[in-house]
Amino acid sequence: MNYLLNENSKSVWSKFLYIVIMTAVLFAGICLYSLENEKWYIGIILLVSLYTFYYCIANVKRLINALSLGYTWWIILMFSYYTFYGTVLPVYGEYNAAYVLFIAVVIINIIILFSSSHHDATSIFISSATIASVFACMFIISYEFSLILDGGTRIGESASGNVNTVGMYLGTFSILSIYKVIYEKKNIYFVIYVLQILFMLLTGSKKALMFIFIGLMLLFMLKNKLKLQKYFFPLIVCISSFTVLLTNDFFYNIIGQRTIDFLAACGFQIESASESNSTSLRLLMYQVGLQAFQESPIIGNGWFYFSVHSGLGMYSHNNYIELLVNYGVLGFIAYYSMFAYVLYKISKNVFNNDYAKLYFTLIITELVNDTAAITFCESPRGYLVLLFAYLFVKKIDFTKRRGLLKS
Repeated sequence: MNYLLNENSKSVWSKFLYIVIMTAVLFAGICLYSLENEKWYIGIILLVSLYTFYYCIANVKRLINALSLGYTWWIILMFSYYTFYGTVLPVYGEYNAAYVLFIAVVIINIIILFSSSHHDATSIFISSATIASVFACMFIISYEFSLILDGGTRIGESASGNVNTVGMYLGTFSILSIYKVIYEKKNIYFVIYVLQILFMLLTGSKKALMFIFIGLMLLFMLKNKLKLQKYFFPLIVCISSFTVLLTNDFFYNIIGQRTIDFLAACGFQIESASESNSTSLRLLMYQVGLQAFQESPIIGNGWFYFSVHSGLGMYSHNNYIELLVNYGVLGFIAYYSMFAYVLYKISKNVFNNDYAKLYFTLIITELVNDTAAITFCESPRGYLVLLFAYLFVKKIDFTKRRGLLKS
């Protein structure tokens, strides 16, 4: 009896430690991934790395388990690709090797820790994201409280240094939160979801809106299919959010007008719309990017080539185009091959497993978001989402194989 209690206690403490580590990594990614806070970021990642090193030394099989995963070798391949193109071949802009290296270090740490864990990785991911989002909002308030009160200013610069990065992190976390409400009836998560949406809107990021609308609607559609009466709640949330953006001066000045201008640039006839320099410029970037891709379609033109070709001195704001221009079709296929594999495996279980519905929603949202953001070198966020989806797929496959062996 005492043995069972000790084992249970060890399991609880082990899960708690995993949540602490994952929360620290996510919080560091959303709030400390900037020049101003880089010492704190590096410190947290080094501490996690030291624990991972101890974790491997204590049992070498854990490292072997990590190396047995296809995802691990995909990460090694992709970051070797980035490093080769950024250091050996001609580059057309600054290649921050340390920045890219730390993304890889974060991902490899989490691969090693979770590949041998007996805990529910998805549950830990959701809990950690929830806690990290609350801490992130508190962090932003502590630095930008006066800006929030004044209104009309996009907030989030104090965190990662990029309001869009904050919006995308909170967007990912918001999907995890609303999943808990819709599928597990944990209504306390709705409070967290509202907080996440509030701060997503305050960032003024149009990308964040995609996470709100696509995430919410996909989760409801996968759960309720053609039961139209079940769509009342998400429609109310979407309509209410859009109404607030258009009628509340506080939010309208931050993101409402930007949203209207974006819709107008996409072809919608809206009287109050004005020409959006941001949206028009991005549409022009896509055209120029496709022209640059045609110069070297197989192996690409090299790191940051778009900036020189376009004369704009910046990236293309589209992950698909940036990969095609930099690394050609070969690099593009190498990167999205893991997304295709995981999405295919998840699709086979999407109608009989709730976690499959969650990861299907997350990955589809990521793929849509890639049309408006550079994510392959932005932060560890997208890679971590894909990692937990991959671990879920592997768990499903293992369970099915074990069932077949028993039968």
